[in-house]
Amino acid sequence: IKFRRRNSNKEELIECDFIAGCDGGASKCCRHSIPKDEIRTIRKSYPYSWLSILVDSRPNGHEVVYSFDKTDGFALQSLRSPIKSRYHLQVSVDDKLEDWPDERIWSQLNKRLTLKDKSWKLNEGAIIHRALFPTRTSMTIPMQYKRLFLVGDAAHIVPPTAAKGLNVAVKDARILAEAIIDVYDNNTFDKLDNYTDKCLIHISEAVEFATYMTSLLHKLDLSNENNEINEFDEILQRARQHQFQHSSALQRHIAQMFVS
Repeated sequence: IKFRRRNSNKEELIECDFIAGCDGGASKCCRHSIPKDEIRTIRKSYPYSWLSILVDSRPNGHEVVYSFDKTDGFALQSLRSPIKSRYHLQVSVDDKLEDWPDERIWSQLNKRLTLKDKSWKLNEGAIIHRALFPTRTSMTIPMQYKRLFLVGDAAHIVPPTAAKGLNVAVKDARILAEAIIDVYDNNTFDKLDNYTDKCLIHISEAVEFATYMTSLLHKLDLSNENNEINEFDEILQRARQHQFQHSSALQRHIAQMFVS
């Protein structure tokens, strides 16, 4: 690998047997080192974004809390530490951070997350970080070129609703590590050659689950001029939500998928 350090013009060289490309979804190095005719990326974008905030307050309870509001959409309390909370809001894909002052953020979080009987409500606090990011998914195929192997977000983006990004990346890394060990221990490249196919099993399962959770919990995009399509999608979403509320088998399946 030839490279230059930041603020330096000196070219350096590292010799290695294999390269693990772990430079993330905005990869400008590893993925772009692969010839365009040797790789392709499948993408799906959703018509909304997430507004994510980090708050200087304790989370209420020790569980992740999901919410769906049929008027305003999705909200989430996720866990970061015993003294910091992370919240997410579904917002318009055209929104900017300046469209969301503190007052509006807390108003919407309270509306979407607080139970009607007030038995559960969020803990407000100082917002110490905020960010907007689009809701999207992508899969880069194949995840390897010669002795370069893409790992984690450099190869795939999973919709954040199911909190699968880190899980999937760790599984990629484990499969790659086992394949490289096999090369040195047994002088065979079979596992390395099969790296993409082996990873695509858990990646596609995670993407399918995250896509399901996203469609279940987000306000639908009703900008389509075909009202029949809008009504059809709404009917399907209500059916899925009803199944989720009343089917213990489906609840167990979702719980298993969430922690796997």
